[in-house]
Amino acid sequence: MSNQTGSHQGAEAGSVVVKVHYTYNIALSVPLDTPYHELKEQIAEKVGHPASQLRLRHKQHGSRMLKPLSEEMELDHIVQEVAEVGRVTLWCQREDPLANHNILYQMVALYDYDAQGPEDLEFSEGDTIDVLSEVNEEWLEGHCAGNIGIFPCCFAYRENDSLIQDSEY
Repeated sequence: MSNQTGSHQGAEAGSVVVKVHYTYNIALSVPLDTPYHELKEQIAEKVGHPASQLRLRHKQHGSRMLKPLSEEMELDHIVQEVAEVGRVTLWCQREDPLANHNILYQMVALYDYDAQGPEDLEFSEGDTIDVLSEVNEEWLEGHCAGNIGIFPCCFAYRENDSLIQDSEY
């Protein structure tokens, strides 16, 4: 552990060691000019969650308050402001993808659905899908396995609907 006490040990010239507080702590060395989105992707890979679900914050020197980092900020700008002895300390929090959504109802997947584009929701037969909105007669927006996207409604069914239809026959 004595290696970590040196002023720039562990970091190459022109880079900084980024310590990230998460459920556990991680450290990585990044060049000073690393863009924010690349840093966030590297952290996401380390913690095993999509970058879109992570929120990064830091403390300004002498403050106890955590300030959010955003896409508009460039890492080199942040590093100049918050780097101390070749290090930056960040706090990482996973955001709930459903925080700003209401669940209308739930459906069960009839078949596997492979995403055709980045906006699509991928799921497997038998998965439970939280329906967030009805895009149109053929497409729904849903949440499954931590992801949000759209899917064709014919790939899933509402259990209550199938019980009502079965009892009518």
